Amino acid sequence: MLYTDGLVERRGTDIEHSVQALETLSLPADGPLDDMLDTFLTRLANGAYEDDVAILAARQRDGDE
Repeated sequence: MLYTDGLVERRGTDIEHSVQALETLSLPADGPLDDMLDTFLTRLANGAYEDDVAILAARQRDGDE
């Protein structure tokens, strides 16, 4: 997973606190990536961001697919 700084930088909040919140998120390794990203964004800031946020999520596929 890759993300831009808009995900963790907020006025009045120490960036270390935001990064720590990001690191402690427990997300399922399976299931649709869209659902995982929605959960990710909701848990971090309830969808309220001051800056643009971009997240790239990818998963390695099994050779059988």
